[in-house]
Amino acid sequence: MTRTIRTAEQKDIAMLTTLFNSDTRIFGEDSTGFGERDITEYIHDSRKKIFVCESGGMLAGALMADYHDTYSHLETLIVDPRAQQQGVGSALLEHYEKDLDALGITLIEVMTAADNMVMRKILEERGFNKGNTFVFYSRVK
Repeated sequence: MTRTIRTAEQKDIAMLTTLFNSDTRIFGEDSTGFGERDITEYIHDSRKKIFVCESGGMLAGALMADYHDTYSHLETLIVDPRAQQQGVGSALLEHYEKDLDALGITLIEVMTAADNMVMRKILEERGFNKGNTFVFYSRVK
């Protein structure tokens, strides 16, 4: 199956909004999730990027990251459940790392839930080192 990875465009906003909001683990108690405005800001901010993976005529996954002068923070990596275990997440990470290499950025920071064993395994297989452990708090008002 042919897979294409590219930078997200305006035409992707609705599909990205649906994809990012499809996994409740990303936002926890924050039921507002990502709105189209949030995705639009990411697409138009030169210090942020969203890469999308198209496969089999669908938006199979996406990676969202913040870019800084000396490091990048990987915000979210999500793969449509219908495309999981097909290398989509790994392909997105590889594309992201090549983009960072081209910019001379050598440090990637990632936070993931302690129980997200899939993401932890992917990161460890790619040579990421486990850092400090944080406790996340939230409150619905």
